[in-house]
Amino acid sequence: RPVDANIPYSVGYPNRDNNNGPRANVNVRQIGDTDVQGLIVAFLALAAADHLITFLVGIFAKDTFKKWVLVYSANPLRWIEYSASAAVMTVLIAALSGVYDVHLQYLIGIGTSICQLLGMAIEFLPKSLVVPKGSKYSTEHHIDGLSIPMGYTLNEIT
Repeated sequence: RPVDANIPYSVGYPNRDNNNGPRANVNVRQIGDTDVQGLIVAFLALAAADHLITFLVGIFAKDTFKKWVLVYSANPLRWIEYSASAAVMTVLIAALSGVYDVHLQYLIGIGTSICQLLGMAIEFLPKSLVVPKGSKYSTEHHIDGLSIPMGYTLNEIT
């Protein structure tokens, strides 16, 4: 038997019935609930669909797959799937963490989706603009880019 893990979501709006001028109490009312199990299934289904589509493109459109993955070093299908599944995941995490306001949940999901689509845009940039001079295109430039903030963080901890 599945666990009943529905989490309420609500909307807050100012109640100006008490005529306190511009100040008002915030009324919160429940307008539904977040289906935790449904969101988990949606997240996994999106990832499975992405893997299936990528596999089918690799089998039936080998030239297209080779051009995007090997020549351009990009995989737009991955970022499109990430934009949907990461949004679902962050809304789920927010709901489980106590974020019940539906407007905030929408903002979290939309912001995450936009972030993933910007990752796709960066991946489409020519590698000469993204990779530091003298560096091979590998994880080396990611580690170099993280070394400064990590250094500040470790310096503050010690």
